[in-house]
Amino acid sequence: EDSLGREFAGVPVTAEPAPGLTLDHLRRYVTTIQKIPIVEACYGVKGISTNGFEKIDAAQIFELSEKKYLGRFVTVPYSVLMYMLGNSFQYFIDNCHAIFDAVLALMLAVNDHVFISGSKMRQVEDVFSRIALPDNLKTMGVSRWCLELHSENFQGFYEDVRNNKYLLYCYQVLMGTFLIIIGSLAARRQSEIIELHPTKCLEPAADPYLPVNASLNYCLIYSARKTGNRTHHRTLSVGITLPMAKFIWDVMGFRRKCEVHKLISVKDHLLLWIDQRKVKPVPIKVWSYNQAFDIACDYFESQTVNIHGVKKRYYLRQHQLRR
Repeated sequence: EDSLGREFAGVPVTAEPAPGLTLDHLRRYVTTIQKIPIVEACYGVKGISTNGFEKIDAAQIFELSEKKYLGRFVTVPYSVLMYMLGNSFQYFIDNCHAIFDAVLALMLAVNDHVFISGSKMRQVEDVFSRIALPDNLKTMGVSRWCLELHSENFQGFYEDVRNNKYLLYCYQVLMGTFLIIIGSLAARRQSEIIELHPTKCLEPAADPYLPVNASLNYCLIYSARKTGNRTHHRTLSVGITLPMAKFIWDVMGFRRKCEVHKLISVKDHLLLWIDQRKVKPVPIKVWSYNQAFDIACDYFESQTVNIHGVKKRYYLRQHQLRR
């Protein structure tokens, strides 16, 4: 995977296991026990008496047990969330158009380039050096596409990321900021955001940048995962702010351009990751979704704490943003 890990170990995002039983675990045990009479009837295996097994009630046994109540997720401190949310808004507003334009230009240039034998990444860097970068990206310090995953120059990488040296990681930070914003304010599940429809996720489908649409009430349209059945889910909506509608519109525009240039399939979802070596867009998956969170937290240097003598950083996860 095109992942460079984290600058620090992460603060745990799930609670430590507690002693005792959960009702769910107990029900599984009872179900297994209640199958013993079936084994006896089918195979003639004789053991303990099975009379009354059908009357075993997991809930009643649970009342007599040492209980373990699941505190599955750890809530991120409010100050950490607000710090990341504020920085995410500013970064996306300032940089989204320039980063999208530059990444698209590079993907098209690489797509048209005829590669020869030798290091592909060096040739990609050569192609990168010939594209016209927007002035604000030059001012930010963007000068290369990426760092080779197995490079010996990994030391100082995160400072280079914060100094905006690599266009690829600027894009990853941008996606991280978008996911932090939509994850916090729309409060949807990770899978619901990953599977947003590329053209039908914003309602009304009207350009929110136009003054005539400033008074419209925009909604995010999504497929609610815990509705319907395994293959069909209900389509629901949640109200969103005008700035968020603009951000979604920007992402829709970038994805639409990728489709027009046949870089992706019409069936691909809204959110795209960029394959580092192929320099092509691919649908965001769970691992890249979390990688976007990680690099955004390292870029903005979210709070660190010492846990048992180890310095750890708050790396956000979607389940924390919904709480």
